[in-house]
Amino acid sequence: MDRMPTLIVGFSFTYYIEGYLYIMKIGVIMMKNIKIYEPAMCCDTGVCGPGVDQELLRMKSVNKVLEQHDDITIHRYNLTNSPESFMENELVTKLLQEEGPNVLPITLVDNLVMKKGDYPDNEEWEKITGIAFTTEKEKKDVNTGGKCC
Repeated sequence: MDRMPTLIVGFSFTYYIEGYLYIMKIGVIMMKNIKIYEPAMCCDTGVCGPGVDQELLRMKSVNKVLEQHDDITIHRYNLTNSPESFMENELVTKLLQEEGPNVLPITLVDNLVMKKGDYPDNEEWEKITGIAFTTEKEKKDVNTGGKCC
């Protein structure tokens, strides 16, 4: 079940126009709702079996980090285990019909397509969420130009 958005700043005021009462509520919602629609996999995360895909392993770690933040909801749907989720989302259904299964995975943020055909990389996740996902190896590569010592 989706959590309700977190209202960070808000106020309301009332006014009358031609004898009708209007109540205006204004606020800034800072919560991100992320949904990832993935190709068919053997299990919910795809991290199983003898040959584990490193990208799926990274996504499992990203998912775990994002689940710890109250202002972010993240849901992953894979075609094998949640086909109804694909059918319920008109945008995902349309993309699949127009572009075929190679469009997966599709990452939606607040129902807008952020990426399709691949998972967001760590830098893209940082832009989307404001959370740093740079690994220690990536930090070392940046500091040393990818060379050891």
